[in-house]
Amino acid sequence: MNLLLVHPFFQFANKTFNSPSWSIGVEFYTYLIFGVTSVLTRSRIGMSIVSWLLIFASVLLLAWSPEPGLTADAGFNFFRCVLGFFSGVITHQIFEQLQKQISVWSAPIELLALAGLVMFLGFKQNPEWDYLVIPIFALIVLAVASFSVGKGMMSGALNSRPLRWLGKVSYSIYMVHLLVMVLMARVVVLFRNHLLTQNHGGFAVSLFNLAFLLLTVGLVLFISKLTHQYVELVWQKKFRAVAARFAEVS
Repeated sequence: MNLLLVHPFFQFANKTFNSPSWSIGVEFYTYLIFGVTSVLTRSRIGMSIVSWLLIFASVLLLAWSPEPGLTADAGFNFFRCVLGFFSGVITHQIFEQLQKQISVWSAPIELLALAGLVMFLGFKQNPEWDYLVIPIFALIVLAVASFSVGKGMMSGALNSRPLRWLGKVSYSIYMVHLLVMVLMARVVVLFRNHLLTQNHGGFAVSLFNLAFLLLTVGLVLFISKLTHQYVELVWQKKFRAVAARFAEVS
């Protein structure tokens, strides 16, 4: 099931050595739907119609899931991915059509959307409200994308070298972070029992926890850099070479 990336669709099969891998499965089949739709529709209007149908269908199916809002699991998480991805497709179409008009109001849209997101996350109480995150993020994406590169508050920050590097290794971070966290959690328990006694106050405990937190983050970033360079990029190159040979043959 892991080989075919179908384990996210079955509760009994979703217990893997790296639980974040569930998203790889649902993303793969979402991209497959997008690719098939692109080939079959071959038009902006056709893609728009299919995208809206998939968005509404996903919302309806998620409403039937055992868990409220966007926390659905075991099969229903696929519809979370479809909802988010095809909302992004619609957002991109809006951007292509209205970029110049949006760019005039990019700054106020960006500030209002960010303020709305902070208020929403701070005050939301009902899980069903989670769906509001999607249009809020769509507004943020539209505002940031409409700015010239490096201008605007968020676009400038996102274009900074540290965040660009994080974006480059983000897939590796996603895939290795859980393993590092699990191992470090065990190390924390071991060292805490040996180093901290009842004589140590709360400040020592807080300092100890902070040190291990920083060490964990550092290890995640370091290991992710290695896996990105020596695993991710290497296999990307190999698969692209295979795809190029296949294209030449066909």
